[in-house]
Amino acid sequence: MLDIILGLGSRLLCICAFYAWIPVLIVAYIQWKMRGSPTDTPPTGKSKS
Repeated sequence: MLDIILGLGSRLLCICAFYAWIPVLIVAYIQWKMRGSPTDTPPTGKSKS
């Protein structure tokens, strides 16, 4: 019974740690896209035609 509780606890901890990283990755991706957008695409937007 203790093994089951420890197994669920460790699995829940891994899931929480995984979901805690998602907003961090999203914010980092948005900042990277905002920083890299002037070099990737021209401000006129003709490349998206």
